[in-house]
Amino acid sequence: MTEAQFLADAKRDGYAEILEREMQAGSNATEHEHAFDAHILVTAGEFTITIGGNANTYRAGEAFTVPAGTAHAEAAGAEQLRYTVARRYAQS
Repeated sequence: MTEAQFLADAKRDGYAEILEREMQAGSNATEHEHAFDAHILVTAGEFTITIGGNANTYRAGEAFTVPAGTAHAEAAGAEQLRYTVARRYAQS
């Protein structure tokens, strides 16, 4: 998936906040939750997301979604990870 397609899809699907993020090679974030839906496009490196004990690894050009309130852990692969995250907050 190209970044342009990712951004067009995110906008169409109501994701209003777009951020560029990085994680150092080999780093991780322990299990946590977000108050927003996160739609993520990996732009460099590998991103492993673990939900309910199931780990999935995504590489450059691949996208995935983590719904709000989903407990998950994150890990970067052997190279620096770069990704674009689109956030969608629940309507009040």
